[in-house]
Amino acid sequence: MVALAVTYPRWYTLVHRGVSVMVRVLSGSAAGTILCLGKFDALHRGHQALLQAAAELGPPSMLHLSGMAEVLGWEPRPPLVCPGERPAILGKWSEVLGKEICVLRIAFATVRTLCADDFLAFLHKDLQVGGVVVGEDFRFGHQRRGDVAQLQSWAEKHGLPVQVVPMLQEEVPGRGLIPISSSCIRRALEQGEVDLAAHLLGRAYRITGRIVRGDGRGRELGFPTANVADVANMLPANGVYAAQAVLADGTSWWAAVNIGYLPSIAQQRQLSVEAHLLDYSGGDIYDQAMRLDFHAHLRAERRFSSLEALRQQIAIDCQRVREFGNGTRP
Repeated sequence: MVALAVTYPRWYTLVHRGVSVMVRVLSGSAAGTILCLGKFDALHRGHQALLQAAAELGPPSMLHLSGMAEVLGWEPRPPLVCPGERPAILGKWSEVLGKEICVLRIAFATVRTLCADDFLAFLHKDLQVGGVVVGEDFRFGHQRRGDVAQLQSWAEKHGLPVQVVPMLQEEVPGRGLIPISSSCIRRALEQGEVDLAAHLLGRAYRITGRIVRGDGRGRELGFPTANVADVANMLPANGVYAAQAVLADGTSWWAAVNIGYLPSIAQQRQLSVEAHLLDYSGGDIYDQAMRLDFHAHLRAERRFSSLEALRQQIAIDCQRVREFGNGTRP
């Protein structure tokens, strides 16, 4: 019997469009559920397709292996989804499916050494799954020696349904077919292509952080900014973006967001994320949480010849954000 380590709360209760939905974390087995296998790091449209296929067969569940990077010695990298945002995303998916999504969290170290046959036995005897859904490139077991054919043969022997979901692809004008994968989403963000990332995710790419005091340079230029620190997930490439800022009180504001080093202000500055909220005239929001949903890359960060030239460009950036928010700019 493999020991299961659960660190999430057992239940998430969420309200989406006025409907209460629940995402449950299992403490022991996935008995009777249709288990989706994958990394589920980005929670993108491909992962949603797996859960949709599972929901058509029975109660959907997903296996989340924690600590994989640490065990395998991979270089640490920020996640694509802030951990605090995962319950809300899964809650929305649960509401769309009309079924509760169960999430089984297991430490990767507990299953790493299992050969393919032992991993399948683990699914059958320990988790007592009612079926399995995987992507077409799924591999399992020690050294990834198990494949879809072996999984299908095992399932047939035990009378369990298995569904293999082809990899989804997105037709992008001028780019052809783009696979919907976490790797493609990371590459898009590295290039500042937040619109492409949104297509692959099925939602705007979001970062979360805490508003801290800056040096007041934005206010001096006539464009006060909310400086975002403690960002929990991957930042898009340096540059200026059109985004929507969601404050702790739930209000949403279109914002011009700069990610970078502000080369026109000083030579040696730390990387910063600064958002100018259009038309915001509210009170003190320091030390509050803020979410930024990215919609479009406006331009690269660059050094200007004077602060006046910078001020004029920021005004242009804000107008472009306003046009984007009004739907007058594609």
